[in-house]
Amino acid sequence: MSKLFLKPGEVSSRNQYQEQSSSRLFDIGESSYDYESTIAASFLTRNTPLPIHNYKEALLYAVKEYRTVVVVGETGSGKTTQIPQFLFKAGWTDGGKGIVCTQPRRIATTTVAARVAEELESSKDALGALVGFAVRFDNCWDSEKTKILYATDGTLLRMMLSDPLLSKFQVVMLDEVHERTVSTDILCGLLKKIQRIRSDLRVIISSATVDAEKFRAFFEYSGDSSNNTATILSVEGRSFPVDIYYTTYPVQDYLQAAYEATLNIHRNEQDGDVLIFVPSSEQVDYLVERFQSNIFQISSMRKDRKRLFCVPLYSGLSYKEQLAAFQPAPVNERKVVVATNIAETSVTIQGIVFIVDTGFCRMRVYSPETGMDLLSIQPISRASADQRAGRAGRSRPGKCYRLYTEDSYYNILRESVVPEICRTNLTSAILQLKAIGIENIMNFPFVDAPPAKSVATALEVLYAIDAITEDGILSEFPGMVMADLPMEPFFARALIAAKDYECTREIITIIAMLQVEQVPGDSVFKYSSSREHKSFEAARKPFGVAEGDLLTLLNIYDAFEHSGHSLRWCGNHGIVPSYMKKARLLRRSIALSLCNVMYGLYGAAALSKADELLSQKNPDPSSIIKALLKGFFMNSAVVQPDGSYLTLVGKKSVTIHPSSILASRLPKYVIYCEMIHLKRTYIRNITVIEPQWLIQVAPHVFERRKSPMEVKWKQFISSESSK
Repeated sequence: MSKLFLKPGEVSSRNQYQEQSSSRLFDIGESSYDYESTIAASFLTRNTPLPIHNYKEALLYAVKEYRTVVVVGETGSGKTTQIPQFLFKAGWTDGGKGIVCTQPRRIATTTVAARVAEELESSKDALGALVGFAVRFDNCWDSEKTKILYATDGTLLRMMLSDPLLSKFQVVMLDEVHERTVSTDILCGLLKKIQRIRSDLRVIISSATVDAEKFRAFFEYSGDSSNNTATILSVEGRSFPVDIYYTTYPVQDYLQAAYEATLNIHRNEQDGDVLIFVPSSEQVDYLVERFQSNIFQISSMRKDRKRLFCVPLYSGLSYKEQLAAFQPAPVNERKVVVATNIAETSVTIQGIVFIVDTGFCRMRVYSPETGMDLLSIQPISRASADQRAGRAGRSRPGKCYRLYTEDSYYNILRESVVPEICRTNLTSAILQLKAIGIENIMNFPFVDAPPAKSVATALEVLYAIDAITEDGILSEFPGMVMADLPMEPFFARALIAAKDYECTREIITIIAMLQVEQVPGDSVFKYSSSREHKSFEAARKPFGVAEGDLLTLLNIYDAFEHSGHSLRWCGNHGIVPSYMKKARLLRRSIALSLCNVMYGLYGAAALSKADELLSQKNPDPSSIIKALLKGFFMNSAVVQPDGSYLTLVGKKSVTIHPSSILASRLPKYVIYCEMIHLKRTYIRNITVIEPQWLIQVAPHVFERRKSPMEVKWKQFISSESSK
């Protein structure tokens, strides 16, 4: 049997850890080959000096002298937790304005805020006072008392709808910029514009791996370095070397390879925890179950019979399930954390010594030609690979086993991730820009300009759902209301339409349930639809309806509500209790947002109106579907003779996902909420519709003489450029 990993001296290693690592590559044995707990933050070593402390004075000087500081420091250097504290203690909030630090993920946002609150106030109740956080549907901060605010980049962008100049903040820190999310890129452009008006505003761009010179040049006025408006500060981060190991040949099954590599580590390596990166939550669950089912066989591999303690980590897990990944392994056990790329940045799991990197992630990619937003498994970038390797070596020398060849690393993987703004649907982003007051989208200062076709397609979609006029101007209603609601435009449009169809409660509930199922593969049921299909079907059957998945989700929540929100009822029906608890909270948050935006109500009045909205039931399925159709009519499809479906907009061949309750029924016309690309292109969360309803709710699209799909996209570009 041929070996998977190279022996020392067989191939000289080239990697960025050469200066700190021996970069040895050798055979480790024959083989065939995202609400992170606030308590989790307390597992960090409290008194360990962080590398960023050595740069405190240099940082404070740079922030004082320059309007923008680009801080490049590896994960673990202390950028996220310490820089806001340095600024706070140096008096940058004494004038009454605060410091805001953004994160791409809510998991990191809440955890880091709790950690900093504990460090500054040494109290478990400190969060929400001096230090707070703001994420979608959940705020824990006081506009008067909070001096350091951690927020997701999307939440800060939404704040700018009411405060375009960010007048509440003296310093804005964009963290983890290397992830290049749409919201982060848009914030860069907006901050550049704000700095021309507010000379007092300071901006910090922070990342572990980022093209620092590119961002420095972006924030320089007119690109002239003599203006001294932007500078770069580099911070060393890793305390210990990390050896990198590549495979001798490409692996055929990276999940099998990850499983066997971990067994080899457990059999042959010294003590230390393992972190495995896989693309999806389904694959996380698959590996965790496989390790757990063979736990006794695995423990016999070592003379000391040390066992594996295997835990999952991804965004859809409950509080307790995520907490397990951060807790030390039990005595005489080695912890193995199987995670998606949620563990790649922002969060630090103590005790990790070994990394197993499959080299893949799940990425959203948009095709403006078809108007489809696909979620597919893609190779990671070299920057992401380096981030993953950097999770080891925190407390002692570490090792990273990459399940791909060295040649693949240098010649196939991209140097850095393609900015999300260049590969994703821009409908929501452009709606936000329009709402903030940026009418000329084509001339907006993007760090990397999105494809003109993607911009034009987004404008067409916004026009189709009544968010903008034929001239590209944001409509007062429903456009501005859609922009104010903290959700995707399609959900917002359906929620607004629900008032006319008298089914607001039902649409709120469906949206909340869909938000709980955050990623493909997530389900409110405990059973995996791919590996335990019979159990999954049996659990769902009592709630299933002929209308499809969305009304089935509504039935599930209604039954949960009828049980008195009983967690025991959840257990008896194979439903994840934490998901239902989250859905219940989300319903209230969505209802309150709707009261704020559509009814102008706040405080007790909003609470009263929200209770009213959540109590008015509408048993008519057709009214609910028509309201949904108002937002998702462009996601409509018709069945084909071979059992596949053809989308009515974009004319793309798709297949109903096996997890859908309609997978075996094949109704003639459907709408869907999501499209994903695995081995085939699937549509998920499907509802049956009548074809005449399409003309009723969207005559401007489906009556040929009025179709905006026939409007030449170049006309949009021309009108935008002429403003």
